[in-house]
Amino acid sequence: MLGKLSIPNTVNTPSIRNTPHTLSVLATPSLQATARTPSVQAAPNVRNTVRPSAVARLTKSLGGVRGRRKAAVSAALAVGLFAGGAGAALAVGWHTIPRLKSSGTLFSSGTYRFNPKGTEHGGFEFRGKLKDADSGDGHNVYVEVRVEGYDWNRFYGKQKKTVSLHKVVYDAAALYTSDATIRVCRDRGTLHPDNCATAPHYKR
Repeated sequence: MLGKLSIPNTVNTPSIRNTPHTLSVLATPSLQATARTPSVQAAPNVRNTVRPSAVARLTKSLGGVRGRRKAAVSAALAVGLFAGGAGAALAVGWHTIPRLKSSGTLFSSGTYRFNPKGTEHGGFEFRGKLKDADSGDGHNVYVEVRVEGYDWNRFYGKQKKTVSLHKVVYDAAALYTSDATIRVCRDRGTLHPDNCATAPHYKR
């Protein structure tokens, strides 16, 4: 009996999927994008609401943040390099040499330092003022420096004058010099021995 029943025309109406109204709903861009793409960035309606000018401002802002970060890193590196250079300078700082005095000669304002490997042959560097303290004796004066394993190196002044000396003495067979001795003397010629001040000895 049920199979013979006549079905009203409304039942034969095309499925809801085929009705123009339902079709328009399924074809709505916002719903399709929501079903296919969970990312908000890919949804068509989101692209339509975000203006290009806003995106440009956001990109520029992010770029500024990155730029400030890079600048901060560069500044930190510069500070680190400066601090490292200052530490190296302190490591090879100058030390005082006391006044060296003997009859007729004087070495004053003296300082010294041991240079690190790779700088001035790692040698003993000194500077100061050498004075002929007795201009009427007819003799010259000199400073002598000796480093480990070598004889004295002599540096003359000038009669009746005060001269500035700045010299480096090193061991050519070593990467750096570990100890040195310095003294000041008066040159009395070949007939008399030279007179010298007590020679201080320094170690690295």
